[in-house]
Amino acid sequence: MKEERPTISGLIFVKGECCHEIQAFLDRYLPGLHLVKDYYTRKIVTIPSSQMFPFMKISEIGADKVRFMPNSLGHYAFGHTRIVVTSGLLAGLEGYIIRIAREKRLVTSIGNMTIAISGISKESFENAEEYVNIRKEQQGEKVFPNTATFTPEQIRVNNCFFEPQNRIDVLAIAKSLDKCILQAESLIMSHEYVKAIEIAVCILEEIGCRMFHDGKQMRVDRIKDIINAMCNNTIRILSIIETLPGISAEIKERIDTERQSLFIRFPFLPLSIK
Repeated sequence: MKEERPTISGLIFVKGECCHEIQAFLDRYLPGLHLVKDYYTRKIVTIPSSQMFPFMKISEIGADKVRFMPNSLGHYAFGHTRIVVTSGLLAGLEGYIIRIAREKRLVTSIGNMTIAISGISKESFENAEEYVNIRKEQQGEKVFPNTATFTPEQIRVNNCFFEPQNRIDVLAIAKSLDKCILQAESLIMSHEYVKAIEIAVCILEEIGCRMFHDGKQMRVDRIKDIINAMCNNTIRILSIIETLPGISAEIKERIDTERQSLFIRFPFLPLSIK
């Protein structure tokens, strides 16, 4: 039986396991059609089923609801709050609500493609920080830890973390850490270096413990890019402090000691050791 359905304009998605066999089939029966290759790696582009599922579902509802955007997702971040869809067909997707052609659309990224999805008015959204609090409560973890055992800086960092189970969880954690990084930069400006160091070290400790905890259900390679970005942003705080003119030898020694300790406890993290 041959069945025709409307699909996203300009693209045809092929489901399969072996790209070479699919291309051979196209060469034999549909000459002139080729699987798309990555511009930089020259390898055939593949999208995991977990990422394609929401895309497939929205396509079934109506291909006209999906619009391809010319820029990466980060381009649309300015002036918009990152949200997470918490219910409905698109539950789990993260992006920005932007008005396009007089209609509010969810701009998100699926399989390295940035798309805008219309018809999302009935969906439920949560701010990324609220999403973190919800996930902490779901896991039975206190949103605000005991202040008797944590410093104010450690509390702020702890409030950004929970045990992530998927890439969306990790993205929400990374987004909520932005305020901690900004606070550390502010502390540097006010010469409160010890507090800034404490924030940076606490973030790296939490990443090491939370992202690589025993029995974790997700594959680390799927979130490696996010982990690297979080670590790089945090290590930058330490590098800024130790390169400041006139910084004391005591502060430099503390940074070196903390970095060595982190490297010993979490050798799998991308930490630069001098």
